[in-house]
Amino acid sequence: MTRRQRLRLAWIAVAVLADGGAAIAQTTGSQVKQCQEIAIPGLTIADCLGVLEPNQPATSQNLVAGLTKRGQRRFDQARDIGIDVGIKAGTVDRAIKDFDLATRIDPNAGAAFTARANAYTAKGDFAAAIRDYDQAIRIDPNSARDFALRGLAYRFMHQPERAIQDQDQAIRLLPLYVLAYSERAQNYMALGQYERALRDHDQAIRIEPNEPTALSMRCLARAIVGQLQPALSDCNQSLKLRPDDDVTLHRRGVVMLKLGRPKDAIQDYSRALELTPGYYIAQYGRGLAYRMQNDKAAADRDIGAATKINPNVGATYRIYGLRTP
Repeated sequence: MTRRQRLRLAWIAVAVLADGGAAIAQTTGSQVKQCQEIAIPGLTIADCLGVLEPNQPATSQNLVAGLTKRGQRRFDQARDIGIDVGIKAGTVDRAIKDFDLATRIDPNAGAAFTARANAYTAKGDFAAAIRDYDQAIRIDPNSARDFALRGLAYRFMHQPERAIQDQDQAIRLLPLYVLAYSERAQNYMALGQYERALRDHDQAIRIEPNEPTALSMRCLARAIVGQLQPALSDCNQSLKLRPDDDVTLHRRGVVMLKLGRPKDAIQDYSRALELTPGYYIAQYGRGLAYRMQNDKAAADRDIGAATKINPNVGATYRIYGLRTP
């Protein structure tokens, strides 16, 4: 190997290590040559070497697997530090870039399309997520997971009917799929079909009795239809399994309001706001609890702050069956 080639390899090693890739100490000259010969738009030599195992040839299959794995690792890192922080830091976009490269190398890489769709969902780009889930389903039409995840994206786009169709298919493919039942229930709730929602929540919990999200969601559904003691039991059990969950604390706050227990509601909403500052739906609920205690100044402060963030937050509490200003 000439001095120029050694310097080139050293530069590539620095680039790979700086990008968080695998150690390059065992990179071979044949790997460098193979990576130099690959003509994939956007795929650098550092990218190519960075996702290969030591002595692993730079085949399309190995590159797709390596890029998908690295992209998933980056996405997981973004979720670990908080998805908003991960988006601002560019970690999610770097994950998407890896999935982009994987799908360019192999247009039938279903796992890469699913992973990129998940990243787009995290970014709030639901239309892009649905396009990728479409591709994943085209590649594997028997993937219950992809139907369920596409249904989730449709729910975020406020298309409950389309979401229900996807969850129906997910359940047909995998009759014990807890996520699909819970998600379908969420869409039934959005349509005001609370009895159907409760049946799906019941089924999800029969399949997995200690699933905290399903218990939390059934808590809210039961609260809306007036089953307050069973609702409280569900929220308590969910919080026992997953303490300090801000969403479940908010939902238990709703139950406390409907039970006429404003002091307990304030405690739950305050803890939710400690965990998630700016959680406007909890702040609005706390404002309602202060109103029940005739603390007008505190009520106005919380309700005003929440309404400033989302002027329609009161409509959500009316769905819950609570009177709003």
